[in-house]
Amino acid sequence: MPIVAAELKYYKSTFVGSGGVGSLGGLITAIEIPNNTLHNIFDVVESDEAVAGAENYRCIYVKNTNATLTLSNPLLYIQTLSSYAKNTLGIALGLSGINGTEATIADELSAPAGVIFTTTQGTAAGLDFPAELPAGQHMAIWLNRTVQADSTAQSNITAAIALQGDTT
Repeated sequence: MPIVAAELKYYKSTFVGSGGVGSLGGLITAIEIPNNTLHNIFDVVESDEAVAGAENYRCIYVKNTNATLTLSNPLLYIQTLSSYAKNTLGIALGLSGINGTEATIADELSAPAGVIFTTTQGTAAGLDFPAELPAGQHMAIWLNRTVQADSTAQSNITAAIALQGDTT
Protein backbone atom coordinates (compact mmCIF):
# COMPACT_ATOMS: atom_id res chain seq x y z
CA MET A 1 0.00 0.00 0.00
CA PRO A 2 1.49 3.43 -0.93
CA ILE A 3 1.81 6.52 1.21
CA VAL A 4 -1.36 8.58 0.74
CA ALA A 5 -1.43 12.39 0.57
CA ALA A 6 -3.15 12.61 3.97
CA GLU A 7 -0.02 11.04 5.55
CA LEU A 8 2.17 13.93 4.36
CA LYS A 9 1.28 16.60 6.91
CA TYR A 10 2.46 20.17 7.37
CA TYR A 11 3.40 21.64 10.76
CA LYS A 12 4.36 25.05 12.10
CA SER A 13 7.85 25.82 13.40
CA THR A 14 8.51 27.10 16.92
CA PHE A 15 10.38 30.37 16.68
CA VAL A 16 8.43 33.58 17.33
CA GLY A 17 10.27 36.70 16.18
CA SER A 18 9.87 40.38 16.89
CA GLY A 19 6.30 41.54 16.50
CA GLY A 20 4.99 38.20 17.80
CA VAL A 21 4.96 36.51 14.40
CA GLY A 22 5.56 32.75 14.60
CA SER A 23 6.84 30.01 12.27
CA LEU A 24 10.16 31.73 11.66
CA GLY A 25 12.29 28.61 11.96
CA GLY A 26 13.41 26.50 14.88
CA LEU A 27 11.98 23.14 15.90
CA ILE A 28 8.97 21.43 14.35
CA THR A 29 5.84 21.76 16.51
CA ALA A 30 2.84 19.46 16.96
CA ILE A 31 0.60 22.20 15.49
CA GLU A 32 -0.69 20.89 12.19
CA ILE A 33 -1.44 23.49 9.52
CA PRO A 34 -5.05 23.11 8.35
CA ASN A 35 -5.66 22.58 4.65
CA ASN A 36 -8.04 24.77 2.62
CA THR A 37 -8.14 27.49 5.28
CA LEU A 38 -7.45 31.13 4.46
CA HIS A 39 -4.58 32.69 6.40
CA ASN A 40 -3.36 29.35 7.74
CA ILE A 41 0.26 30.44 7.28
CA PHE A 42 0.37 34.14 6.37
CA ASP A 43 -1.76 36.86 7.90
CA VAL A 44 -4.13 39.22 6.08
CA VAL A 45 -2.42 41.84 3.92
CA GLU A 46 -3.44 45.14 5.43
CA SER A 47 -4.03 48.19 3.21
CA ASP A 48 -0.73 49.85 4.24
CA GLU A 49 1.16 46.70 3.19
CA ALA A 50 -0.72 46.57 -0.12
CA VAL A 51 0.18 50.18 -0.89
CA ALA A 52 3.82 49.98 0.28
CA GLY A 53 4.47 46.38 -0.77
CA ALA A 54 5.68 43.65 1.55
CA GLU A 55 7.78 40.53 1.54
CA ASN A 56 7.19 38.00 4.32
CA TYR A 57 8.76 34.65 5.20
CA ARG A 58 7.60 31.55 7.09
CA CYS A 59 9.20 28.23 7.93
CA ILE A 60 7.02 25.14 8.10
CA TYR A 61 7.76 21.43 8.11
CA VAL A 62 6.38 18.57 6.06
CA LYS A 63 6.33 15.22 7.86
CA ASN A 64 5.81 11.69 6.59
CA THR A 65 3.36 10.36 9.20
CA ASN A 66 3.13 6.89 7.69
CA ALA A 67 4.19 4.34 10.31
CA THR A 68 6.48 2.25 8.10
CA LEU A 69 6.85 3.52 4.52
CA THR A 70 9.50 5.84 3.09
CA LEU A 71 8.75 8.57 0.54
CA SER A 72 11.45 8.25 -2.10
CA ASN A 73 12.16 10.84 -4.79
CA PRO A 74 10.23 13.55 -2.89
CA LEU A 75 9.39 16.59 -5.02
CA LEU A 76 7.90 19.79 -3.56
CA TYR A 77 6.13 22.20 -5.89
CA ILE A 78 3.61 25.03 -6.11
CA GLN A 79 0.41 23.30 -7.18
CA THR A 80 -1.95 26.26 -7.55
CA LEU A 81 -1.75 30.01 -7.14
CA SER A 82 -4.45 32.65 -7.46
CA SER A 83 -4.22 34.70 -10.61
CA TYR A 84 -3.69 38.13 -9.00
CA ALA A 85 -0.37 39.11 -10.58
CA LYS A 86 0.74 41.46 -7.79
CA ASN A 87 1.05 38.64 -5.26
CA THR A 88 3.55 35.81 -5.59
CA LEU A 89 4.51 32.80 -3.53
CA GLY A 90 8.00 31.38 -3.38
CA ILE A 91 9.00 28.00 -1.95
CA ALA A 92 12.37 26.67 -0.89
CA LEU A 93 13.74 23.68 0.96
CA GLY A 94 15.28 24.33 4.33
CA LEU A 95 19.01 23.90 4.79
CA SER A 96 18.85 21.65 7.87
CA GLY A 97 18.21 18.43 5.92
CA ILE A 98 15.95 15.50 6.73
CA ASN A 99 14.84 15.54 10.38
CA GLY A 100 16.93 18.65 11.07
CA THR A 101 16.07 21.84 12.95
CA GLU A 102 15.97 24.89 10.72
CA ALA A 103 17.82 28.11 11.56
CA THR A 104 15.66 31.03 12.70
CA ILE A 105 15.13 34.51 11.28
CA ALA A 106 14.67 37.63 13.42
CA ASP A 107 11.32 38.66 11.98
CA GLU A 108 8.97 37.96 9.09
CA LEU A 109 10.71 40.56 6.90
CA SER A 110 14.15 38.93 7.14
CA ALA A 111 15.05 36.49 4.38
CA PRO A 112 16.62 33.22 5.58
CA ALA A 113 20.31 33.16 4.69
CA GLY A 114 21.36 30.84 1.86
CA VAL A 115 17.82 29.81 0.93
CA ILE A 116 16.88 30.02 -2.77
CA PHE A 117 13.21 30.39 -3.66
CA THR A 118 11.31 29.37 -6.76
CA THR A 119 8.03 31.01 -7.74
CA THR A 120 7.24 28.85 -10.76
CA GLN A 121 4.18 26.66 -10.61
CA GLY A 122 4.09 22.94 -11.47
CA THR A 123 6.19 19.82 -11.13
CA ALA A 124 8.72 20.89 -13.78
CA ALA A 125 9.89 23.62 -11.39
CA GLY A 126 9.67 21.37 -8.33
CA LEU A 127 12.35 21.04 -5.70
CA ASP A 128 13.98 17.65 -5.14
CA PHE A 129 14.62 16.76 -1.52
CA PRO A 130 18.26 16.01 -0.62
CA ALA A 131 17.28 12.45 0.41
CA GLU A 132 14.32 10.16 0.97
CA LEU A 133 11.76 11.07 3.63
CA PRO A 134 11.53 8.02 5.93
CA ALA A 135 8.51 7.19 8.08
CA GLY A 136 8.17 9.66 10.94
CA GLN A 137 10.78 12.08 9.55
CA HIS A 138 10.37 15.73 8.50
CA MET A 139 11.88 18.40 6.24
CA ALA A 140 11.84 22.19 6.62
CA ILE A 141 10.20 24.31 3.93
CA TRP A 142 10.47 28.09 3.59
CA LEU A 143 7.66 30.14 2.09
CA ASN A 144 7.97 33.67 0.75
CA ARG A 145 4.91 35.84 0.09
CA THR A 146 5.54 38.97 -1.95
CA VAL A 147 2.95 41.73 -2.32
CA GLN A 148 4.01 44.30 -4.91
CA ALA A 149 3.70 47.98 -4.07
CA ASP A 150 0.53 49.74 -5.21
CA SER A 151 -1.52 46.56 -4.95
CA THR A 152 -5.24 46.78 -4.40
CA ALA A 153 -7.25 45.00 -1.78
CA GLN A 154 -8.11 41.44 -2.79
CA SER A 155 -9.98 38.68 -1.06
CA ASN A 156 -9.34 34.96 -1.27
CA ILE A 157 -5.81 35.05 -2.67
CA THR A 158 -4.82 31.42 -2.31
CA ALA A 159 -1.95 29.10 -3.03
CA ALA A 160 -1.35 25.39 -2.57
CA ILE A 161 1.92 23.52 -2.33
CA ALA A 162 2.18 19.79 -2.91
CA LEU A 163 4.63 16.99 -2.25
CA GLN A 164 4.82 13.92 -4.41
CA GLY A 165 7.09 10.91 -4.56
CA ASP A 166 7.30 7.16 -4.68
CA THR A 167 6.73 4.70 -1.85
CA THR A 168 9.47 2.30 -0.78
